[in-house]
Amino acid sequence: PQYVVEAKIDGLSVSLEYENGVFVRGSTRGDGVVGENVTENLRTVRDIPKNIENAPEFLEVRGEAVIRLSVLEKYNQTAAEPLKNARNAVAGAIRNLDPKVTESRKPDIYFYDVNYTSDGAPMSQTTAHEFLKNEGFKVSIISQPQNDRDYMLFGAPRLAFLVNSGNIDSMVAHYTA
Repeated sequence: PQYVVEAKIDGLSVSLEYENGVFVRGSTRGDGVVGENVTENLRTVRDIPKNIENAPEFLEVRGEAVIRLSVLEKYNQTAAEPLKNARNAVAGAIRNLDPKVTESRKPDIYFYDVNYTSDGAPMSQTTAHEFLKNEGFKVSIISQPQNDRDYMLFGAPRLAFLVNSGNIDSMVAHYTA
């Protein structure tokens, strides 16, 4: 098999759903079965494409919401209650009840997966990455596909290793030592 190495981003996992190329719904991972609807908050994230051109009838993409440390530091300089860390800051920004709070914290989202398409066509990790990038999604850092499994063992400690095929059963667990 061929392997792909991606940066492991630690933030809040979100899914965005598009119908006929239009962003219609956004959710968190929730309890792993039912996600929390955060559509209105995600609409305030300026880098999310609201419309995409080459979409199937239904498309779901996954990404990781983050707040950059420099943004957090600037926010904390004027905040009535400074936020303790970027991970909690982004979770609070995306999951809160007021979209203005989301917008004020300036989260970014890095997309890494095409979770589902109505046409059912499986995508390799590199194909999904290119699709996301071409449709205007911010994407995480990705290395060139590697055929050598040993290559993965010498990467930085915050990387996700994936088998580069469209078969979800062939995904390899994340390594975050």
